[in-house]
Amino acid sequence: MTALKDALEKTSGDHRQALEWFLEHAGQSVRWAAIQGYSKATVRLVTQAKGIYKPRDSDHAVSVRETISSNYYDNAVERHEDGTWLYPYHQEGHSKKPEDQYTNKGLLQCMKDGVPIGVLIQSATEPESVYDVIGVGLVSELVGSYFIIEGFSSDGKAVNKKLSSAKNLRSNLEAQSETELPFDPPAQTDPRARKMALVYARQGQGKFRRDLLRAYHSRCAITDCDATEALDAAHIIPYKGPAFNHITNGLLLRADVHNLFDLGLIAVDTETLQIVISTALYTTQYALLEGRKLHVPDEEKDRPSRKALASHRLWSGL
Repeated sequence: MTALKDALEKTSGDHRQALEWFLEHAGQSVRWAAIQGYSKATVRLVTQAKGIYKPRDSDHAVSVRETISSNYYDNAVERHEDGTWLYPYHQEGHSKKPEDQYTNKGLLQCMKDGVPIGVLIQSATEPESVYDVIGVGLVSELVGSYFIIEGFSSDGKAVNKKLSSAKNLRSNLEAQSETELPFDPPAQTDPRARKMALVYARQGQGKFRRDLLRAYHSRCAITDCDATEALDAAHIIPYKGPAFNHITNGLLLRADVHNLFDLGLIAVDTETLQIVISTALYTTQYALLEGRKLHVPDEEKDRPSRKALASHRLWSGL
């Protein structure tokens, strides 16, 4: 737990003034032209050349900026009830030695020294470029290729270390399952019809599922199960609208494996395409899935997005 006041005391000069701007504009959408104007007239907030701004005369990075056209797959900001937030930001480049890039080195130094940074995420490009000012946060750790930035709440009291999203989800589900409710069956509802509707909804009926069945030759991408009725059209990035029904955001999975994937107990190593599993599954039959190669479609255009798979793995904490 770190208080914003204490974190700010570790900065001075232009860095401190830049952070004051991020604090003042947190939660606002600001035109890129205005950001550039402030940088020219007062202190630099970002650099146009790179997503990570690290001044030449400083060991620390000042800010990170995500663009819509980024080559990296950054994740959505995870906001918490207490006002804090968490944001995974991809390192510059794909090297296993992030310190080779001076920009990454600046974030690593911030992480080591507890020096806060500002965060901007582009929200529009037309008719002009606009950025959402997320606020000020601390670089808490480097997970794989992602710097985890933990943001301060609006009252600036503290950054609270959170469990991974997948662990939070499982904890919430377990808590809900322990809540006992009275059995109150509907008077005129056929339970078999309702169950059938749930099965079809879970399978992901429609073009999305048909496309996945075709691309994966009606076989589970992990277990090779060929019982069509047991196969689900699984979204890698959770469904938020029609655009998420793209075949590259999908995997054809056996229903039980789909559940484990959605709970963050199974993920895919994007470098090797091998399956990784949670330690919670080591003593179960699913331990046999560890290291198994993900089956992918023959055609490149149908294969799962590695960016999406990387995002899911980061979320799962595996």
